[in-house]
Amino acid sequence: MQLKVFRESCKAILLGVSLLSVACGNKEQGEARAKRFFKGYEDVAGRSTNVPSVLIENNGAPTIKIDKKSIAELFLMQDIVDSIRYVKLETNNYNLIGRIDELYFDDGLIFVVDKEIASSVFIFDKEGKIISKIHNVGKGPGEYLGVNNVAIDRRHKRILLYDMYSRKINYYDYKGRFLKEERTMIYFSDIKIHPKTGEYVFATYGIPNLHIPSLAYNYLIVGDSTKKFNHKGIPFTPELSVLSLWGNFGLNDNNNLIGYTPRFSDSILAFNVAADKLLVKYIFDCGANGLKYENKYTMDTKELYTYLNKKELLYFNGKYIETNKYLYFTLVTENKIVHGLYEKGTQQLVVTSGVGNDNYTVPVFAMPVTNFDDWFVGVVPVSRFIWNKNNFNARMKDDPGFAKLINTTQENDNPVLAFYKFKSLKDLGK
Repeated sequence: MQLKVFRESCKAILLGVSLLSVACGNKEQGEARAKRFFKGYEDVAGRSTNVPSVLIENNGAPTIKIDKKSIAELFLMQDIVDSIRYVKLETNNYNLIGRIDELYFDDGLIFVVDKEIASSVFIFDKEGKIISKIHNVGKGPGEYLGVNNVAIDRRHKRILLYDMYSRKINYYDYKGRFLKEERTMIYFSDIKIHPKTGEYVFATYGIPNLHIPSLAYNYLIVGDSTKKFNHKGIPFTPELSVLSLWGNFGLNDNNNLIGYTPRFSDSILAFNVAADKLLVKYIFDCGANGLKYENKYTMDTKELYTYLNKKELLYFNGKYIETNKYLYFTLVTENKIVHGLYEKGTQQLVVTSGVGNDNYTVPVFAMPVTNFDDWFVGVVPVSRFIWNKNNFNARMKDDPGFAKLINTTQENDNPVLAFYKFKSLKDLGK
């Protein structure tokens, strides 16, 4: 897990450096660069002179209390997994996936985003059969230089592909056919579509947008499009731009909500139905081991880095996945990931630094990367099936579908998706 933490941090640092190199310097230089980069921004700036701020409300959000002493070294998933099923993503020369960076579901379809290796969006049906692929690298209409982010517009059944380098968003239908492109007029590094209003939610990750003064120094911007903005939120000071160099999971399209986790925050926020308020959903309390959040305002980069690597610290790192019954989240301590599972109805909690599984009830397992309705979804590399094949004999004998999956999986196949539900945590130990 330490390698995963390192990779996420490196990816965030590279993205932050890329954006900061264009956007920053001193204030005057940053503003001048932004004005040159966003040619034609003047009309947008003229329409964005009085953008209201998103309010943050706490209407009794639950506090999840965690102590380092309560972290189990190993937890066996067969003790809490109620059911598990697997979907093998079809493999051929047309749709080789290098890595799954984002995963979405809608309309009986599975959308797989591979940003860096394949630079593609793969579209599968619910059984894992390939339907289409978006792969149009280039500088022409419908093409892109890179896949920085992808958003699913469930209201209009569209795929939005954000190409930061070309300063545009490409639109495709659910069959991967190009529809149109739109120029962007602000710096942002993440985009999601609000499921109720259809508004665009942009996360700037600390890039100030100095060319549009009313939007400057806000982590969030909400608009009807890439050029008409309705709200802004989570303001920051120029000094806090340094925080863009630390990994944060930011926007979250999950459980029919657009959530947001501010960098170095103990809270999970989510937009309300009207997209004009952020509601506090959960608060994490790590007691004496928790972060002193005021340090981000007083420490320079080196001091903050040293502080975050203190052995005794335990803090929420921004990643979470929610279903109707459960909240899965991750914490960081001693430079490794800690997994948490919170059952909403019973307020029961499991926190562990390691997970294991048997070879029958839960033969192959992966921690969740997203959800599909009430199912958590993990991504399993095919090597896990191949290397452990001899350990699955009992399960293969009793489950023909699992046996077929094992016997037809080859070394260079695409990953397998694991869908699973949990039992009630109050029944643990019974």
